[in-house]
Amino acid sequence: MKVNYVIVLLTITLFPSWPVRAEQPTNNEPVFIRSVNLVDVMVGRVTPEMDVLVADGRIQRIGHKLPYPKGARVVDGTKRFLAPGLWDMHVHTAGSSANPEWSRDTLLPLLVANGVTGIRDMGGSLAALQTWKRQISQGELVGPQIVRAGPMLDGDSDDPNVIAVKAPDQARHTVDQLAAQHVDFIKVLSGLDRDSYFAAVAESKAQHLPIVGHVPAVVGTAEASQAGQKSLEHILYGGIAIACSSHEEELRGEMTKAMQSGSIRQVAKVEDEADQSFSEEKAQKLWATFRQNKTWVVPTLVSTFVSSQLDDLSRSDPDTEYLPKSVRDEWTPEKLKGAMQPDKLAWWKREMSEQTEMVRRMHQAGVAILAGTDSLDTHNVPGFALAKELELLVHAGFTPMEALQSATIRPPEFLGLSDAGNIVVGNAADLLLLDADPTAGIENIKKIQSVFVKGRYFSRSDLDHMLDAIRVRNCGAGCSAKRNH
Repeated sequence: MKVNYVIVLLTITLFPSWPVRAEQPTNNEPVFIRSVNLVDVMVGRVTPEMDVLVADGRIQRIGHKLPYPKGARVVDGTKRFLAPGLWDMHVHTAGSSANPEWSRDTLLPLLVANGVTGIRDMGGSLAALQTWKRQISQGELVGPQIVRAGPMLDGDSDDPNVIAVKAPDQARHTVDQLAAQHVDFIKVLSGLDRDSYFAAVAESKAQHLPIVGHVPAVVGTAEASQAGQKSLEHILYGGIAIACSSHEEELRGEMTKAMQSGSIRQVAKVEDEADQSFSEEKAQKLWATFRQNKTWVVPTLVSTFVSSQLDDLSRSDPDTEYLPKSVRDEWTPEKLKGAMQPDKLAWWKREMSEQTEMVRRMHQAGVAILAGTDSLDTHNVPGFALAKELELLVHAGFTPMEALQSATIRPPEFLGLSDAGNIVVGNAADLLLLDADPTAGIENIKKIQSVFVKGRYFSRSDLDHMLDAIRVRNCGAGCSAKRNH
């Protein structure tokens, strides 16, 4: 995360509901998808000419040449592909660049329009997220399923969405407070001291809450896995390159100082040294530790990709037309001049290459990997970013099916959800109807014909209306001609 968080106390009156179009079915109106190619992410195959009945928010029937149910809306699936809805397992919708005052009516529908039906919000306003979660479940608001942390734990911060923790007792108290507010998990950042980190991990276990996030350099990646941290976020902030270095102990000390300095050049110097001293033996031991402890990794390759391409994206990034002017104004070449200095861009490009190779190694070793984006970070736009992350995973050696699994069946496995992530009878009807086969080319995940969110059907025209409304409200005449979605 590179942008300070903004918190706004919310009330329902601040957030008028997104309008529900009349052509959307009610929860009791069934939808019958006829003769579709069904993408089974559990077994990794596509089954042709299947019929699927959706009603009451769930998948009711699946079969070949099923009888048409009386009163059902019929959707033609001929030559189309039905896949599970996508999960983005690392987003910030109510913090970072995302101000809850506008993000509710921008980012939530933007995610749905891009086929994202579930998110793990990794840090932001708990009041906003809890309100949105309730409104979505009650059908008052269009948005994905939300699993959320609320405020994050760090060693020192004046950010209102970060709780500064400087002692073990304070760490335990903070975890207890968050548990009492019914968060889904605890998120830690890089600045925690060693004793506070382990106190937070222990108390999270006592509260039966997963703990996830960065790995403080004073702790070390293998130690975090052994302690029970459930997921490591980002290759860089997860400390993975340093953990695979033959000079790990020395570099951990240097990285601690570099992080404290706030200098990306200092961080880059240490990370380069880690890459240059890579040890295959240490890497294999780390992968075995991850497998043994069931530690998941969320690489967020798209975040590093964006940092490496800021010079181009700051000049032309059509995805930003869906965001408010206040955000776009912070992402101009003038405002990002410091981040686009040649040596910084060159390092991010090297880092992108190194992280891609690290993901390839982990994947080949059987480490569990989840798709996540770290949006809304600079030029990292929710919804659009997840499709790019899946493309980058394929570039790192995943098959298109494996990339799809990282955003469909794997997230519910991680989260302990038994009724999501695959197209089977009884599961929640979070679905994507696509015009092309995503297992033949992962870029086809963007060819969305319609989306189901807990059974609510959004046609292509509904999605276009949603996208156009967001874009007009946020960009208006200041942006290019109407986009072809």
